[in-house]
Order: sequence, then structure tokens, then C-alpha cells
Amino acid sequence: MSVSTFQKLNQEAKQTIPLGTGSLYQPELIERQFCQISSESKKLSQAVFSESDQQKQQTFIPLLARGEIDYSTVAGNLSKLHSITSTQLNQASSAASISEFLQIGCDAAILDAVEFDLNDLPCPTVSMTKNADWITRAKHQIHHWDLQSPVFNIDATSRTTQALANAVKQINDSFATTALHRRTSVTIQALSAATTLTSDADEAQEAIQYFIEKKHFPGHVSTSISWLEKQYKRYIDKQLLDHDMPSNCSTSERIVTFVSHQYCWTGLQCVDNIPIWALLYTYLRTGEINLAKELVQTRSANFNTGLKYFATYFDEFINSSTLVPTHASTVRLYYEQLCLQDHIYTDPFECILFKIIGHCDPDNSLPSVINSTQDYLWLKLIMTQPPCSGENPSVTVRGRYNLKNVQASFDRIPTQQLDKNGSNPWFYFNILFLTLQFEKAIDYLYQNENTRITAVHYAIWFALHGLIQIAHDPLTNTDCNGVFIELQGRPCIHIARMLRQYIKAVFMDQPRNNTMAVALQALQYVYVLSVLSQSSNMNEISLILLQDIVFWSACPLELLGQGSSYATRHVGPLDEYKALLGIRDENEYANKVLLPVANRFNVEKRYNEEIQVFEMARQYDRVMDILVKQMGDILVLQLQAIHSGQSWNKATDMMHIEQQEACLISAQRAIEDYQQHAFIAQQIHPTKLHVLTTMMLLRTAIGYYNASKFEPTFKLLQMTNILPIGNQFDLVQTDCLAKEYSKKEQGPGMNVVLQLVPDLLLFSAKTLHNMYVEWNYNTSASLRHRMEARIIDVKSHMHFLIVFAGLLTTAVPPYILDQLKKLDMSMISNSDKRFI
Repeated sequence: MSVSTFQKLNQEAKQTIPLGTGSLYQPELIERQFCQISSESKKLSQAVFSESDQQKQQTFIPLLARGEIDYSTVAGNLSKLHSITSTQLNQASSAASISEFLQIGCDAAILDAVEFDLNDLPCPTVSMTKNADWITRAKHQIHHWDLQSPVFNIDATSRTTQALANAVKQINDSFATTALHRRTSVTIQALSAATTLTSDADEAQEAIQYFIEKKHFPGHVSTSISWLEKQYKRYIDKQLLDHDMPSNCSTSERIVTFVSHQYCWTGLQCVDNIPIWALLYTYLRTGEINLAKELVQTRSANFNTGLKYFATYFDEFINSSTLVPTHASTVRLYYEQLCLQDHIYTDPFECILFKIIGHCDPDNSLPSVINSTQDYLWLKLIMTQPPCSGENPSVTVRGRYNLKNVQASFDRIPTQQLDKNGSNPWFYFNILFLTLQFEKAIDYLYQNENTRITAVHYAIWFALHGLIQIAHDPLTNTDCNGVFIELQGRPCIHIARMLRQYIKAVFMDQPRNNTMAVALQALQYVYVLSVLSQSSNMNEISLILLQDIVFWSACPLELLGQGSSYATRHVGPLDEYKALLGIRDENEYANKVLLPVANRFNVEKRYNEEIQVFEMARQYDRVMDILVKQMGDILVLQLQAIHSGQSWNKATDMMHIEQQEACLISAQRAIEDYQQHAFIAQQIHPTKLHVLTTMMLLRTAIGYYNASKFEPTFKLLQMTNILPIGNQFDLVQTDCLAKEYSKKEQGPGMNVVLQLVPDLLLFSAKTLHNMYVEWNYNTSASLRHRMEARIIDVKSHMHFLIVFAGLLTTAVPPYILDQLKKLDMSMISNSDKRFI
């Protein structure tokens, strides 16, 4: 083969195999049809095996089993196989086109891509099923919360509750426009009325306001330190005022006066009769850093007497809160020397200053200086070392004293020791709050009955300002008594459970509070729940809580926005806040509020309210379904009362009678008015309207029957065309009607009609029998001959009823068949009995 020929073949081979579609050694095969594969397989088998070979093949397996293999035969077959180089393609195979093959592959790739994208799309059915399952679990969880609901010492009609609800309302009213600090001031004022006035409670409220105004950053202790320093300034001013010392002078003069009066101990190092180390400590304790730096600079010689370069170390601490390792080691060594000295010769304020600067021995304090909880807190917090860039401030780092260590030191103290009789939870709350354990602080208040209400509202404002984290999944389990939970190591408050228990205990469990005003107060806490969390699950739980309040309310229709006409819906109280619940238009309002509430009414058999809610949602076809079903139930009840010989009013209680009367009014109104509005008539299936009209005719017929007006009763029964009692019916039409009723698939509403057929058979038979008795026995002899034709018609109708009952494949109760036979026999005259 020449080089040019080889290059040409090589180039053609490259064009035949698509580049990048597979391995070089495994090119894609050209697809063949089934007929091609079959014919080529036959040719291959004929070329390889002869008939004699096929006969030998039958003995191959037994020979193999005995180990007797004819190797010469196998070698001959292999030689034939090697001699075959190719098979002859038939016409269809030789006409195969590379371009067609590529087109088929392209089409298949497009189809696979489309199917892949479709599989990635969310399936509406699966999504709806998943959502329904979540709602079921959510309702079960809410029921579980209700069973564990604690006691709230408050009445929904009290001024305190109204003030708190009004404060929450102001958040909902102006959430997007009003500054948060303005809302907080309103809340603090409202909470003051709900909180027992103690010094610790006042201090807690002031601290909360201070943190919010300072825009506290989570995990940073600077806000707590500055608050404690501010409180110490107040303490100094109060001491000066109590001892009639000048308090209207400068800050420096007030502090110097306080130190001179407060720390007149022996053993303190004094300069100009002022304890210099105590003054420096007090400057730090009050947060007067500039005064402290000025004091060290002007009196550096006095401060450097104990440890040289103290002024340098102090300035370094002020600027960076930490010392370089060499300086830190020097300070710690000097601190240890001070601790080993006799306390008579040691200035405690000098000792505590070196303790602070060098972060020495953070787990111990100096009782001679630190003699209050606030002092102890301040010392612990100021000795914490700030986290490095990117570090979590709440995580313990080995060798570094941080916020986590401070929190752990208080966790080791039993709660009973901090609040012995449980009468003042505010003391421990302040500790938890100032150590930035906001979630635990809320939970501690919530577990105390006297502060539970305050805990609920503190949780709202803490969450609004980012002080606490909340569980965005409301189905998260928590402890039976508390609302604190840890999610992936993060402390959280179960705000949904907290607000639900508050709503249930304060509003819904008080029957006398069931007014429109109280319902509107309860709804404010539902709205704020959606404000606190924008998660879809929290939005769903908010909607469920809203539906519960509407369903519980004594005026649900007014809350939903019932209009003066069934075809309209006015703007109701819920519309003002529906945007907070993620409701953007009327369709979403209907799907998320109206329809679920209507279904709740259906479960509780409050059908009249269900109908009105569906009308507000413009679900008129659903209204027809309800009316058809309710009319069917009413007719069954009234027909069974007739069969038992009782008045239907005596067979039911007054509540059912009122519901039935309301249903009758709604049905009559629907028949008269729905067809007059084109947009309503388009939604309603014509069969349903026909069925409802037929049922109203039956209801009127029953009324005539109870009034002993049997002939009008029968005429109305004929107008319904439910039974073969019309003049147009014969045996053929009766049989057709029975077969029509036997079909499995019926028109909308016809299933309710079919359930009435057995009772209507007996009712019609009784009507015919009463007509027969009236015309045959209660008519004068002179008029009786005029009634003979009517009597014959009555007997004929009775005959068709008996035949129709026998043709029905649906089960007719035996007692109805027996009564039909008895009524039929009672209408047979003596002359007719000769033929029986």
C-alpha cells in the first residue's frame, strides 16, 4: 500500500468517527434496525456452522460433562471462523448514512437533556403533598405546645395586656419606616406596667435600652463593660449626694472626692493625701480612660516605684488591651510577688491593677476591692482578651481568657444561691444579660411565673434588635418547661412556641374575653412572629396560628372581611397586615387564609359560616358542593322522620334546626341569585345547580306531605324526574333510568341524589297510598266514579315504583322493600285479588 493511499484512508477514518464522543478504541456503532440484525445473524451462523456441525453441537454438553471433547472438531470450527473476514450487508445496511446516524444521536441527546431538566423541576403534586404533611405535623406540634402551656398571671381585658398588645401593634404598623429605638422606648414603658417594680427590674430595663442604643455587636463585651462603668458613676454620684459632698463639679473632681472619702484606709500609697492606686483603679472602673492616662503620665514617678516602666505597660494595655509576651511575663512575675507579700505591705489597688493589665489569675478576685456583683462582673469582663480576626468570640481558646470562660464561671454557681426563694429572678437575669447570654436570660425569666409575660415581650425586642437568635424551624423540639434550645451549638429561643403559649393562655383560654378587640390584640403577636423570621416554615406556622384565632373568635366573618353582598369582600382587619404574612393579592389571601378557615368550619360542622367564607373566596362551585351535601343530609333526616312517624323538628335538637334553616336560606338564595351574575354562573357546574333545585323541590314536597297535601306533593315529585312516576314513563324508560343510576360515574352532585333514592321510593309510595286512601275511601259515592281514572293512575305509578326498585342494582334496604310490598297490597281491591 502506498503512502498516499494510506493517508487518504486515514483521513476518511477520522471523518467517520466523531471526535470527542468516545474512546479511540471504542468508536460508537452505527445503529441498525432489528430486521438487519436478524438477517446478519442468520448469515453469520450459516457461514460458521454447517448442519453436521449443528448436530455435533447437540452432543457437546454431554461430552463436556464427561470430559470427552473432540478437539479436532473444535479446531475445524475455529479455522472456519478465522477465514471469515466480513459479512455481506443487505440493501438496508448498505444504505446506512453517517449523517442520519449523527442526527439520531443529536435527537437522543436533546431528548435526554429535556428529560433531565424536567426531572430537576419541582413536581407540584410532590410539593403539595410535602406541604400538607408539614402542616399536619405543625398542627400536632401546636397541640403539644398547648398541653405544656404554663400559667400566665394576666387577664386579656386588663390594661397591662392592652398596653403590651398596643406596643406590639406599633411595631407591626411601622416596621418598615419607624426607627427601632422608638419602638423599644414604647415597649419599655408598656413593660414597666407589667413588671414588679424592683431595683433589679429597673436596672434590667435600663441595660436593655442601653444595649439597643449602643447597637451592641454579638460576642463583644465592650457594651457590658461600658454599662457597668456607667452604673458605677451613678453609684459615685449617689454616694456624694448621700454624704452632702459636692457633686456639681467636674468628673475628675467628683471621683477624687469619692476616692478620698471612700478609701481612707491604712496601707494605701498616697500622694497629696490621695490614694493614687485607688484613684487610678476608679478611673478605670468608671471608664474614664483619658483621666487615667493623664494621671499615669503626670505621676509616672510615683507609679514606677514598684515596677519600672509601669507607665509604658499601662499605655500599651490601654491601646491594645493586651501586652506583648515579654511585657506580659514581667507584669505577671511582679503580680505574683505582690500576692506573696504580706497584705499589710501591699496596696490592694496596685495588686488589682497589675492583675488587670497582665490578665493574671482571672479565676480569682480580690475581696478587699471587689465587694459587689457588678464589680466582679466588670473585673471578669475587662480581663477577657479580644478574639483575633475571624475567631468566634464564644469559643474557648486554650491559653486565652475569653467570654466563654466568664460565662462558665457563672454557670458553676447554683441558681438557688443567686435567687434563694425565686422571688427576684432579675438579679440572675442581669448576670446572664451582662455576660451576653441573652437566650438563657430570656429562658430564665420565662420559667418564672412572675416574669413570664415580661420574658415574652423581651424576646420580641431582643430578636428585633439581633440580641438573640431564634429557631426559624418552628417544629424544633424544646424542653418541656423552657424555650431555650441549642441548634448546631448555637443558643436559640423557640419564639414560635413562646408566642403560641402566650396567645393561648392569655386570650383563647378566657371565654369571656372572646370579643373583636381581644382577637385583634391576639393577632398582633401572630404578625410580629412573621416579622421576626422570614423563613417559609415560620410563615406557615403564623398562618396556622392566625387561622386558629379567627376560628376561635366570636366574629370570624368580620375579621375576614365579610361584605354586604355574597359577591363582594370588604377590606377587613386582616388586610391591614396581610403583607407581613407574605400575602400579596386576593388569590393568595383566599388560598392562605379563607380556604383553610372554611375547611376548619367544615370539620366543626359550622356549615353556614363555611358557605360565607367560600363566597368571600369566590369559590362558588365549592359552595354548591356544600349546599348539595347539606340539603341531602336534611332530606334524609326529614324522610327518615316521616318513615318513623315523627315530626322532623322533634327528631333533631335546636342547634341542628337552626343550621338547617340557615342552609335552606342559603340554598334558596343561591338558586335565585347565582345565575344572575355571569362570573358566578361560569364557575358553577350546571348539574350541581339542577341537583340543588331538585332538592329544594323535594324539600317543598316534604312540607306539603307534612301538611297532608298529598296531591301537590306527588306533582312536585313528578317534576323532579328522579323516580319513574311521570306520565311519560313506561317499562322501557324505567329500565333505562335504573341502568343510568347503576353507572359508576355520575354527574356532579348525583351521588347525593342516588343516596336519597331508597327513602324517596318509600316516600313516593306513601304519598301514592295516601292519595289512594283519600280518593277511594274518603270520597262521597257520587264523586267516586270520577276518581276511578286517577286511582288507576296511582296504582300504575305504584307498579312502576315496585318494578324500578327491583331493577336497581344498588342495595335497597329490606325494610323499604317490605313496606313497598305492603303498601302495594293494601291498594289492591277485592276484584283485583281474584287474579292474585
